[in-house]
Amino acid sequence: MTKAPTLGFILLFVENPLKSSLFYQEALEIKPIEESPTFVMFALPNGVMLGLWSRYTAEPLVKADAGAQEICFPTEDVDALYHSWSKKSLQ
Repeated sequence: MTKAPTLGFILLFVENPLKSSLFYQEALEIKPIEESPTFVMFALPNGVMLGLWSRYTAEPLVKADAGAQEICFPTEDVDALYHSWSKKSLQ
């Protein structure tokens, strides 16, 4: 049995990162650790990073509506994790 990956990063694709940042600053009661017109990053107390990225400047280009998201599980060996999950029909 392989060790379950930990959640490391949540990335939300938004219309306006600076405007969205104001909402999260109030809701989470924390300040961002990085802020620009196209990207804002928060470090949550549990170590998970929350990113707000402009859906217009994200790479690769985001074709989904604002509010689309990406959840990242950091791993030392992405190929091994992919292989393990493929065996479980998680493609």
